Amino acid sequence: QNAPGGGLSPSESGPVSSYASPPPLSLAGQTLQELEEEMEAEAAAEAAASEAGTDEEFLLNYHVAAVKEDADLLKEESEILSKAQDGFDLASYVEKTEEMVLRKLSMYRGLLARLRKFRTAKEGPQQAQQQQQHKRNLAALQGQLARGGSHLLNG
Repeated sequence: QNAPGGGLSPSESGPVSSYASPPPLSLAGQTLQELEEEMEAEAAAEAAASEAGTDEEFLLNYHVAAVKEDADLLKEESEILSKAQDGFDLASYVEKTEEMVLRKLSMYRGLLARLRKFRTAKEGPQQAQQQQQHKRNLAALQGQLARGGSHLLNG
């Protein structure tokens, strides 16, 4: 399964060190696949439960929260990288980095879903209004032409 960026998902990236078949990575008793599925289910449930997803204030607050979370994750990521450069256990580095990537993906998937929902909700009525106005304009022009408005065509 391809990840959103076009590459392989973390669970498909293969072994990092020389051992042939790594055991499934476990985070608190869960494999990465189970964690991904749980996070996707939570994001879907959140989106479905939140009809406020089309509200501008809700969208902006969600985005602010995502930026704050991303900043926190960036600090954690810097610490992980610093430890890795100081000889940190590679298996632990991979586990923590995979968990971080999944958290970021989940966060940005949620933000993207809310942005799309907001745009769809706002564009739907606006497009309908534009189409109705266009139809009224065409009907008015046709009415003028039918009433002898050939002068409209001749300038």
